[in-house]
Amino acid sequence: MKKILIFGCDGYIGEHLIEKLAGNSTQLFGFDLKCDKQTSKNLEGFSFGDITDLSGLEKCIVDINPHIIIDLAANADVAIDSSIADYCMNFCTPENIYDILTKNSELKLERIIFTSSQYVIGPSHSSQEKFGYAPHTIYGISKVILEQRVFDLEGRFAEFGIDCFIVRPTNVWGGRHPKYSGAWEKLLKRHLVVVPSKRVVKSYCHISSLCCLYEKMILIDSGNLALEQRIVYGTDLPMTQIDWIKMQVDALNRVGFRAGFFQAPVWVLYSLSFIISIISGVFGANNPLPRSRVHSMTYSYLVSLKAPDFLSCNRNAKELRLEVSADVDRRINE
Repeated sequence: MKKILIFGCDGYIGEHLIEKLAGNSTQLFGFDLKCDKQTSKNLEGFSFGDITDLSGLEKCIVDINPHIIIDLAANADVAIDSSIADYCMNFCTPENIYDILTKNSELKLERIIFTSSQYVIGPSHSSQEKFGYAPHTIYGISKVILEQRVFDLEGRFAEFGIDCFIVRPTNVWGGRHPKYSGAWEKLLKRHLVVVPSKRVVKSYCHISSLCCLYEKMILIDSGNLALEQRIVYGTDLPMTQIDWIKMQVDALNRVGFRAGFFQAPVWVLYSLSFIISIISGVFGANNPLPRSRVHSMTYSYLVSLKAPDFLSCNRNAKELRLEVSADVDRRINE
């Protein structure tokens, strides 16, 4: 039975992945700064710790001696005044694991799955290619550093019989998302969502599709896969922003809500953002529609779908509708 150790197990992706893998002839272990009861009930063991603390991480890995490590630990916050030093936990794992391997020959580690981001290549440079880094945020820069460290150490990991995969999640949503399953749905129910009327196409990834990808990476025999084939975007098939929202509105209306949204020209959204910023400033409140958010709503952002067939988890809008309806049903029954 394979032992799987998940760094950052208590996060949004981690809790859903653990649910997905529970009972799949695997032993699951977690490492994080905290762990709630819902997550811990599916774990064989849990270690409290900081991914940047090498000694604590070493003790966890040596005690568990996992066959597979899935690295989900990250700081995904994007603050205006942040620096790369605030994101060291996003790229320290490759070197920390390698250092631990060199000092503990008894380890049986076979595979490491690192989690990067679509933001290693920003929207203005996105294409069907997986290289040609062009991050547009500090968070994206931190993930470029992660990938570069994985590439630098790949040969050394291979000497230990370890292969590496990199997952680049896109716009992940669904399930118990901290934003989309709460405040976002409330806004849809009250018809308070306004989006650009222009056609915007993006790469979205339902959490169930992303968990499917991780599961496949756990189970497959990597064989002689080239490096590019082991870098896979966690994404469903591209869809328009309008279709993505309609899917959620339809799921809410199916169970009796009267959800909806409005479309408006881009200039109207920017004007609305400006007005709200003034009002928010007067009352000392946060602006729910900052200019940066309006900007992100107005551009398309597509990623490469290149991946081996046995790692493909890309679903279309029609296939996702059932999953979205199930999300709503679960929240109503919880």
